[in-house]
Amino acid sequence: MAVAAAPMAAELFTLDRDPLSSTYTGPTGPLVLSGDILAGDYDRLLTRIAENPQQFLATNRIIVSADEGDVTEAIRIGELLRAMLTQVDVGPLTGPCSGPCFLIYAAAARRGADGAGLLGLYAPPAAEPEERQRVIDFLTANQVPSDLLERLLEHTRKDPYWLSEPEEQVLGPRSAAFEQKLREGCGWTADLERSVFAGDRPMQDLRNVWTCAEALVRPAARQALCWALAERDEAKKKAASAPADQAVSAADAPPRRRGAAPDSTHPKQPKAAKKSTCNDPRP
Repeated sequence: MAVAAAPMAAELFTLDRDPLSSTYTGPTGPLVLSGDILAGDYDRLLTRIAENPQQFLATNRIIVSADEGDVTEAIRIGELLRAMLTQVDVGPLTGPCSGPCFLIYAAAARRGADGAGLLGLYAPPAAEPEERQRVIDFLTANQVPSDLLERLLEHTRKDPYWLSEPEEQVLGPRSAAFEQKLREGCGWTADLERSVFAGDRPMQDLRNVWTCAEALVRPAARQALCWALAERDEAKKKAASAPADQAVSAADAPPRRRGAAPDSTHPKQPKAAKKSTCNDPRP
């Protein structure tokens, strides 16, 4: 009797070619997340970025390609990349992005797909109503248009709905929240961008906006990465110390007379919170 192969975690590797133009970029190309998104992939991605944060933050860009996986893990990855204002791309060289992968793309502050048929929508099975609702709630919070949500609910893993180029354009290359940052911090407007591309204003006007945008992105990305690493390290310490703490508490507790109330004369004092090494307050 044939045994189904266990699903493999997503691959993480550095691409040496641009996924949109296929131009050779060398060993310092963008990071790629490819394959089924499984539990643990958030930590693997965070660890990979932390191995050489300067290299990742130099471009602050990731290419995603997956067609199935764990919704919870995809949401965690999407929230991390959104906080870091990471550019999330999908290209023909690495393959399409559908299902849970689309959650990552939709959450991104900056994003891009090169052509139709690269972004696919489908909902978790009807037998998992809570999971379906989580997907809808997450995409709604990230301002995915309602007509695309309707398409998502009409399709399954075996029959994804592939976005057309006009639908990708409606989704947009930037989140509404990031565009608000550009308006407030850099003087960007949609009219300015249209005027430049129409030739009514000089390209330098838009270059000035993008230079300003990079100045906004870099510190925000470093800060978000710092907080994510601090949370991970704190979670690891709690997990490692929990069994030892329970054993010590049980051994040190004085015997208590049967039926007596717990001793409240010396209540346990909460531990002082460890000061984070991140300079700025949590956003």
